[in-house]
Amino acid sequence: TLVEELRVLPSVPLPPRGKVMDKREAGSDAHSNAKKHARAIIHIDLDCFYAQVEMVAEPELRDKPLGIQQKNIIVTCNYPARARGVGKLQRLKSAFEACPELVIRNGSDLKRYREASEKILSQLKTFTPRVERLGLDEFFLDVTDVLRAPPEGLDLEDEELFGANEGFAPHLYRGDKKLILVETQTGTKSHVPTRTQKVEHCRCGCWRRLQLGSRLAQKIRGRLYSVLGYTASAGISVSKMIAKLSGELHKPNQQTTMLPAYVTEFLSALRVRKLPGCGYSSARKLKELDIEYVHQLRQVSQKKLIYVLGDQIGARLYRLCRGDDPSPVVLREKEKTMSEEDSFLGSDHPADVESRISRLLHDLLDRVDTRFCRHGDLPSLIRLTIRDRAAAKRKGQSSNGYFGGRSSKQVAVAATVGLMYHISVVRVKAGATILPPPPPHFLPFFF
Repeated sequence: TLVEELRVLPSVPLPPRGKVMDKREAGSDAHSNAKKHARAIIHIDLDCFYAQVEMVAEPELRDKPLGIQQKNIIVTCNYPARARGVGKLQRLKSAFEACPELVIRNGSDLKRYREASEKILSQLKTFTPRVERLGLDEFFLDVTDVLRAPPEGLDLEDEELFGANEGFAPHLYRGDKKLILVETQTGTKSHVPTRTQKVEHCRCGCWRRLQLGSRLAQKIRGRLYSVLGYTASAGISVSKMIAKLSGELHKPNQQTTMLPAYVTEFLSALRVRKLPGCGYSSARKLKELDIEYVHQLRQVSQKKLIYVLGDQIGARLYRLCRGDDPSPVVLREKEKTMSEEDSFLGSDHPADVESRISRLLHDLLDRVDTRFCRHGDLPSLIRLTIRDRAAAKRKGQSSNGYFGGRSSKQVAVAATVGLMYHISVVRVKAGATILPPPPPHFLPFFF
């Protein structure tokens, strides 16, 4: 997510600000806040991850504009490329028009990116075992227990080092700058205005906890760079949602701590799409009710949200728009799903489609076999998902066809299929035979 600081921003309608608690009120709320603010969550987001993997492998690329190509688009690019007008999810032709000197690396094979992600995960786990990975380049760390009893050798008490920023590793969000958060997929901007009101912080201990958490985040980022060569941005707060959003305020290779006292007003100016779980369909339904911003969402009752969006999403957004996100950091030792995809550009015959699906299955089964060797489990279901962008545009589901137009079919996979493939791989490694194509038993199901 690109964040820009602007001198002049269009005004965003905000609800009337409530009164600021005096010290007695703040003290009386300390007990209730102690539970809400009990955690310290760090969100780590690797900067332009695919591009960084290539730059670590080829250091001479660091100062050159670099784009990572998948099919006919630039899926990500480094910051020198962004400074020259190249953007994520940009067509290759358009990227070269913006930056003729753009260096391209093919990112179709994700193997090296997965391997890099595993190395990063291993480093993060040296700080805490409570790590949750999102995709390949984002990680949540619950460091509450680490801050309560830091392990030997982890010094977070150097007050002189951080004295210039109220004891926090920079940055500490105070609402004193006008910022923009941009949705990656749609480019829609959420304007974060400056604060005009004094804040009284609660007395539950979150100030000190997040202060130490900011220092730990800086050490984590330093470790990733010194050991692996990767830079990362970070957000630190009392919940996963706020940690992730605050990390977007200063990028790249920076971090931001968000104290609970600032959360309500910070969220107010954001568009509802910035809330986790509010996807295209939910945002469209809310827009039909003239709800675009979080402060507007807060005016809707939980009962009405559940009626419009369903039990799960309605209740979740009702809590999130108020800054209440109790979702835990989930430890996942292995992926729940694996996928491979192809845009099928230039494919206009069923035989070619079937051939390309077979290649996808071959790559997928290689990953399944690696997982079987590591964890001893096999898949039970295979699903084919098709996104018909032309149909989506005709139906008005989106302007560019990126959203909507999806249909899926699935079929159960017998365990013997994976076992037979594993045996074939073992034989190949022993030099006995060549690797056969993946079993096509389920291909007719899709056609």
